[in-house]
Amino acid sequence: MNKPETKTKNFNTTYLFLVLALLLTFRAIPLLKGSIGSFGYDYGFYLYAASHLNPLSPTGWLVALWGGYSNPLFYLAKIFFIPPNIIINQLYLIFSVLLALSFYWLFGKNKTAGILAVFFCAISLVQAESYTMFLWKSWAALPFLILAFKFYTSKNWWLLSLSILAVALTHRTTLIILLLTLSITFAVELILEKKYRFFLKYLLVLLTFIFIGLFLPQVKNITSDLIQNHNTYVRSGLFLDGQNLFKILWPFLLLGLPGIYLYIKRKQPLIITVFTVLCVTWFIFQLPFYRRFLIYLDLSLIFYSAYFLSQLTYSSRAKKIALGIIIIFLSWQAFNFTFTKQPLISRQEIQEIKNFNHPGAFVLAVSADDAPWLLG
Repeated sequence: MNKPETKTKNFNTTYLFLVLALLLTFRAIPLLKGSIGSFGYDYGFYLYAASHLNPLSPTGWLVALWGGYSNPLFYLAKIFFIPPNIIINQLYLIFSVLLALSFYWLFGKNKTAGILAVFFCAISLVQAESYTMFLWKSWAALPFLILAFKFYTSKNWWLLSLSILAVALTHRTTLIILLLTLSITFAVELILEKKYRFFLKYLLVLLTFIFIGLFLPQVKNITSDLIQNHNTYVRSGLFLDGQNLFKILWPFLLLGLPGIYLYIKRKQPLIITVFTVLCVTWFIFQLPFYRRFLIYLDLSLIFYSAYFLSQLTYSSRAKKIALGIIIIFLSWQAFNFTFTKQPLISRQEIQEIKNFNHPGAFVLAVSADDAPWLLG
């Protein structure tokens, strides 16, 4: 390796560590006001699930497939006597770093786009909201979702299978969007390659699997619950309710839309485009948990924004200054958004719950808002 290549590699490594440090900084900001579990309503449910499980249960490891709060990693923690709060809290931060790194790997040789994607993961308001809400299963699955896209485009079927399995054991919603994306992408590629006979065989096999799956009790119950559920909060997914979504998404829309144009024009791998169309369609038609699909849509905008900026040349001082202004503005916006977040429960209340240990006594929860922390 010659000196210019070595210098470039060192610069890329330095920038990667800098943006990862920025990501960790933004993830740590909420800790100034309370533990990360005090911001997310579901934290207590995860803590309870990790604390009350049977590691010898033959079906417990598959609980994520039908929507429970447990996870195979909780069983491993139980077997090796790792405290539940450690496995939940520390892994949550690790998943955040892995999500950013999975974007870096997704872009492969385009290191500029990879570093920009890591930066956008750090300053994304949608990702900040989902992190503070403590959507543990979502964050556990997201790195494997991105890696599945990477392995599909590189035709590494073995690692793709492992990524799909990891998502299946972690988060049902992410599994649905991943399988839909892979199925549609493969079908469209067959049509574009004019392999019509193979496409018809593939379609027949796919419909057969769907038909059989709908008759399986667990799949049938899950499908019925998702489609026929009339609870507004369940259908919406309770994510960024009451927020001006354009105000939150506009920077990535501004950068991502020209990125989409360039990406499609240059005939880049189809899978990200299919993923984006699916997310937009899901949100527009308000399918189950549609507001949670903003998390996936935001990931696609992160991808296209990084791709767009990586295609520009920064030879002139004006372009470098413009990029610097974008970085500073988005960083400030992310800091302000994250710093204004308030815990749902105070440190004093958490300590009071922990200290309550009176044999024969009980606690009466007068509000559903108290339930997850009392349960945990």
